[in-house]
Amino acid sequence: ALYTIEQKIIGRLLRLDKLKRLGGLYVIIDTDLLKERNHVEVARQTIEGGARTIQLRDKTTGKRDLLAVAHRLKLLCEEHNVLFIVNDHLDIVLETDADGLHVGQEDLPAAAARKLLPLDKILGVSARAVELAQKAQADGADYIGVGAMYPTLSKVKTVVVGLERLQQIRQAVSLPLVAIGGINQDNAADVISAGAASVAVMGYILNAPSPEEAARQIVARLGDDK
Repeated sequence: ALYTIEQKIIGRLLRLDKLKRLGGLYVIIDTDLLKERNHVEVARQTIEGGARTIQLRDKTTGKRDLLAVAHRLKLLCEEHNVLFIVNDHLDIVLETDADGLHVGQEDLPAAAARKLLPLDKILGVSARAVELAQKAQADGADYIGVGAMYPTLSKVKTVVVGLERLQQIRQAVSLPLVAIGGINQDNAADVISAGAASVAVMGYILNAPSPEEAARQIVARLGDDK
């Protein structure tokens, strides 16, 4: 038991540096929303606009092709000191040496993911209820994804939990919160004020004529433009 406790402490310390960089704008590069555009080029534009975390989200591409994309994104993020997170695919995280894994409630359970991930990898878990957030924290999550904040065009079946739920979860757990869902330049600052450490944006940026400009507008509202 003592060894396990020590492992947890060491792992947490190894991940702290990455977690300090988890703030501001978190962009989800979703293959379906890219509509044939290049993952790396769009990610590069959002990084130029001030994104501090990039997540690769893909539920459809074959594993070989996805791995090739992930390798290129990892190199890009490393070059710009931006966190690189992979949604759902633990094997891709391990193979590319990504900074972390993000799982939803229907994906690999958080406790299993924590056990399989190297100690220095951060684990994000989606949780829209207080109880789920508390369980995710107990199971070894490093941050909690909370949403949807607002109605969104990215997902048809969206459950809007709103700022009040974000505040409730903020009071119930000690982990940083990444808010998602319908966030844009007009409401991003409100989400941070309600307790989020970071705002995750997908459709608003990926559907914009200029992902770089859309990212820059949000970053400016967050006061995170360095």
